[in-house]
Amino acid sequence: MRVYHPKIEIRLIKVVRRKEIVTKVPIALDRAGAMDGVDLTPYLGDHGGVTVTKSVREPAGAFSITLSDKPHDKYVESLYALIEPMDMVEIRMAHDPSEYAKADKGYRPPVVMRGFVSTVTRSRVMTGGSPVRTVTIAGQDMSKVLQTLQIFYLNNSVVGENIMSPL
Repeated sequence: MRVYHPKIEIRLIKVVRRKEIVTKVPIALDRAGAMDGVDLTPYLGDHGGVTVTKSVREPAGAFSITLSDKPHDKYVESLYALIEPMDMVEIRMAHDPSEYAKADKGYRPPVVMRGFVSTVTRSRVMTGGSPVRTVTIAGQDMSKVLQTLQIFYLNNSVVGENIMSPL
């Protein structure tokens, strides 16, 4: 009997550079050094989940990730404080990772979606007499960039002139 062991990897890539709010108090990322990416997979926990949606009837694919809200070991901040809108998320999934391991020993599951964070929300619920704190990250795939860029064509202007001036 064949048994599957699905695998998932979620990685956060900081795109938004933080600024100092209080003078002479360095931000957590500067205290911990440069950040190239944060592995969010260990934070899925018992109450976590990942939803990825793509459709030909929608302008952009969407994702929703629910994580346990715990402080990060290296950056000292909770996930709610660490993740910001317009940060990039990479989601990798494999139903049967052994198929990919046959071809390459240093394999990783294939990328299902890369996208940008739109909203970050935190919720607290009492279940079974103990509090459960979760962070939900929602966003869209790379098509979000095309949705935010608006192109207007006017009859009395040269095509592309209104695009080039703001950029």
